[in-house]
Amino acid sequence: MPEFFIEIGSEEIPSGYVEPALIYMREELASFFTLNQIKADVPQVLGTPRRLVLSVKGVDALQQDSVDLFQGPSISVAFDDQGAPTKAAIGFARGKGLDVSDLTKQSTAKGEVLCARIEKKGRPTQDHLNEFLPKLIGNIPFPKKMRWQNKTCTFARPLHWITAIFNGKPLQFSFDGLECGEYSSGHRFLKPDKFQVKNLSSYLEQSAKHFLMVDPELRKQKIFEQVQELAREAGGSVEEDLSLLNVVNYLVEYPVAIRGDFDRCFLQLPKELLIMTMKHHQKYFHI
Repeated sequence: MPEFFIEIGSEEIPSGYVEPALIYMREELASFFTLNQIKADVPQVLGTPRRLVLSVKGVDALQQDSVDLFQGPSISVAFDDQGAPTKAAIGFARGKGLDVSDLTKQSTAKGEVLCARIEKKGRPTQDHLNEFLPKLIGNIPFPKKMRWQNKTCTFARPLHWITAIFNGKPLQFSFDGLECGEYSSGHRFLKPDKFQVKNLSSYLEQSAKHFLMVDPELRKQKIFEQVQELAREAGGSVEEDLSLLNVVNYLVEYPVAIRGDFDRCFLQLPKELLIMTMKHHQKYFHI
């Protein structure tokens, strides 16, 4: 079945903004598919400071057909003594784009009423996505937003690209003049080349070749493993600090831990002061 993929590429988003943005995107997209009667699997989210990524597999290519029933005036009000439709019946039918002859009757607790049955043919899913995605991007609730250049829309940081693919083909929409496409970009310094995206599988494969670790859980695991290894080499250990680990996790796209040191004379300061400074100002793990 078709797969939907989107990546929003930007300058570095503040660490604390990334995870809430991904959660919002996942929930909003799941609601979008449900409300529009489009069958789809649970959305999967990935992300780094420079990219918000969402993928959904098993998406129907066509929205399901639907039938809406609308109750109108009672039969006693809708027709006169000769059985001719009144203004109430004619106005109700016109409001629903129907002729009075197209209306049916329905029994309710209050008696028989006129009923309008509206059948809607499902539209292509890609049409719905093209309409919805610009709104989704613009509504991501960052604590602070900014404008740049001559743009009118706001975002956490300036946007550089939008990759949006459905069923292997790029979608057709824009956000404040930025056209979506089928290309992403690698690590800003290690390999900034563009690469084509066809689906989540190809994206992950190309990301690995472009020094990107886009899975937050995998990246978090690698960070702590590297930190622990450096601590062991130094003859010490690192306390597990999930709060600090989460912050650092969304500061990097390709983690490489480095062990540093400082003049031992600074150890005359209380260790609590040193640790607090390293954690809260430098985002360092103390050994």
